[in-house]
Amino acid sequence: MKKKTALTKMHIAPSTVCYDAVAARDSNEVGLILAAVRKRNGYSLVTFSELLRHYGVDVSDKGISKWEKGVSHS
Repeated sequence: MKKKTALTKMHIAPSTVCYDAVAARDSNEVGLILAAVRKRNGYSLVTFSELLRHYGVDVSDKGISKWEKGVSHS
């Protein structure tokens, strides 16, 4: 008899999964997440910028600040 894996036990019906990118942008969801993660880990804007650059995301500390405040959506 085949053993069920955790993956086969999970089932999410496609109709229940919904992501509204416009609502996420308007509520600044990504910016709030970035700010929370940065602050929880004790990173300054400059340090967080350097960390992101290490992973290939070239953004300045001012850019991160704009994202966190919801001033820039790019």
